[in-house]
Amino acid sequence: MQPSNVCWSLTIWMVQLALTVLTVQAKNCTKPIGGPNMVLSDAFITQETFVDGANVTFKCAIGYASTGRSPPVTCTAGVWSEVKLKCESNIIVYLFLFWKVVPYSCKYFQFLLTHST
Repeated sequence: MQPSNVCWSLTIWMVQLALTVLTVQAKNCTKPIGGPNMVLSDAFITQETFVDGANVTFKCAIGYASTGRSPPVTCTAGVWSEVKLKCESNIIVYLFLFWKVVPYSCKYFQFLLTHST
């Protein structure tokens, strides 16, 4: 390769590198979407955009409870990390069986309804 071709190739490579660096700049995130039966925590509910690096949390909707650990989700270059929170019903349904009041969770009651003949 001639020196002028090497210099030209190096210049093109440097321009491509500069463009790549410019496109990897931080991007804001729109409001994150949670999973079933959850909402954004009160501190974040009115916000529409979040800066790169922002951490937000979700909470279970009324009538639901967390089934485990709930780490915050993070905005990175315009993309939210995975929501780990899981929410299950915590409403108690009272069934009258043989003149006794027996509490069952909604989850069990739904099982009874879907498996009855």
